[in-house]
Amino acid sequence: MQLYRDRNIELEEIRQSLSGFHGHMKHGSTFHLQKKALASFSLRRSDEFTE
Repeated sequence: MQLYRDRNIELEEIRQSLSGFHGHMKHGSTFHLQKKALASFSLRRSDEFTE
């Protein structure tokens, strides 16, 4: 997520957004959709990248 990587959003804001996403998704039959959407989700700050 570029906003996090570039330090334009904090981890708590991402947690809140993911919580909202999960809240909406749990009202339907969306297990596979959630699994697919979050399968490759990872967060790293730009200073955590090594060359």
